[in-house]
Amino acid sequence: HINMKNHILIFSIISVIAILSSCSHTYYAPNTVPTPHLMDKNNAEIRGTLVFPVGQSSDFNAYEGSATYSPMKHLAVQSNILYGSASSSTGKNSGSIIDVAVGGYLPKNLNPSDPNPTKIEELSLATFVGTSFGSITNTYDTIGIVKSNLKFQKYFCSLSASYIVQRFKLGFGLRFNQLNFKSSSVTNGSIPFEELRKIKNIEAKSNFFYPEMSLNIGLNFKKMYLTWGITRSYFKDVSLYNFNNSNMYLSLGFKIHEFFKK
Repeated sequence: HINMKNHILIFSIISVIAILSSCSHTYYAPNTVPTPHLMDKNNAEIRGTLVFPVGQSSDFNAYEGSATYSPMKHLAVQSNILYGSASSSTGKNSGSIIDVAVGGYLPKNLNPSDPNPTKIEELSLATFVGTSFGSITNTYDTIGIVKSNLKFQKYFCSLSASYIVQRFKLGFGLRFNQLNFKSSSVTNGSIPFEELRKIKNIEAKSNFFYPEMSLNIGLNFKKMYLTWGITRSYFKDVSLYNFNNSNMYLSLGFKIHEFFKK
């Protein structure tokens, strides 16, 4: 009985791993929700991120770069670029998203009486409104002749909080999105029925309103930070469209303004 229980346990673990790592075609994958830490005029951050989607369409890995700059106190601009891809014996998929946004922020020094930089404690609240442009291409054969391409635009409003205390950094972001699929094209060929049905579902729905949240935690240094986080998008009936609805990510950020301080 013990051996049988062990076999069942091993089989269950292998089955879960297989499900989580299974490859399928992806028709939308979210980028991360930036949580910048802005405290004053001319503050600037750039961030490089490795994105590892989990759950639905978990094979779609991505690279992301983002920048945030404050030209005057309480005002900021932001851009974000994501590119992702995946491949398997059933074809390939690749896609990109470009965000541009403008917003404001509210900085708060939580330890103003202590000038010691090693005892820093700060909170930065921010909100942005912006738009995104993106596309995703899927191929359904090994030579890339049979394929589909979907183009979309997204409008969004985000809220974020970044908290730093000494070497510890915590970020939280909430974003509300209106995702509009503008066009789709399918080449002649034998696209699997299930994949074609997903595309037809997207075309029929066309517009998607959904919230998403991001939480990250990591290490803070004077000129840089390293964080690990998760993003979760709340689509309804995500399996109808083969959308990826979550990711995990590792970010390395640089505080550009700190490099120019004397």
